[in-house]
Amino acid sequence: MKKNLIALSLILILALSLCICAFAAEGSVEMRYVVDTYGLLSFDQWASLENRAANISEQHGCGIYIVTVDDYRNYGDGSVYDVTTQIYHRSGAGFGMGSGRDGIMLLLSMNNRKYALFVYGEKAEYAFNDDGLEQLEEVFLSDLGNDNWLDGFSGYLKACDQFLTCAEEGEPVRDNPLGLIAIAVAVSCGIALVICLILKSMMKTVHQKAGASEYVADGGLHLTQQIDQYTHTTKTRRKIEKNPGSSGGSHSERGAGGIGRSGSF
Repeated sequence: MKKNLIALSLILILALSLCICAFAAEGSVEMRYVVDTYGLLSFDQWASLENRAANISEQHGCGIYIVTVDDYRNYGDGSVYDVTTQIYHRSGAGFGMGSGRDGIMLLLSMNNRKYALFVYGEKAEYAFNDDGLEQLEEVFLSDLGNDNWLDGFSGYLKACDQFLTCAEEGEPVRDNPLGLIAIAVAVSCGIALVICLILKSMMKTVHQKAGASEYVADGGLHLTQQIDQYTHTTKTRRKIEKNPGSSGGSHSERGAGGIGRSGSF
């Protein structure tokens, strides 16, 4: 197993080196933040995204990375999220900035249309928590699902810049429950109003009597016998099923000292 991991590490480093050399022959931009080993982007598209990612990363002191591979299983063990964490922490890869190696990585595995987001470091996790990552996905996943690679990656970089800026201002992106509470209150009030109107319409034929005797049926009320007799007791049991978990779609992940999400696109 150890030999396999070493071999996979060498394969990844070799692939990255070949891509760097190929791009270096066409331009002078160093591949550091956008590692397109699968070749989704033209050189001009890659160079533009690389420069933007570098500027955003250096401005905020948090690495913003995009990695595309053919099949994540060729680069590590476990799920696509597990392999993304292994790539991030791989010796010699150089991912992460500062002493805490803060950064966020988006990995696409093209052959099986899998993706993962991995966030590492105290500063990065403050800017991209679980709620924030879910909102971040909404920015780029639809574009990636439609093979709009440039738009999806551009949206990802722009959103990361905004998230980090908000965090630096002390207002990190979080899920705001006030909107949901307001909607729930409005719906509840609406349902209550409808019920009241229905009950009111049903009471139109009811009129208040002048005396108590008018509420007694003709012939009066006569109780001849009253018996309380125990018959039986009924017990109801309900089996509590364990939640089997969801299949498909994206979901939150934790591990390798960071947080993230993974799924399909």
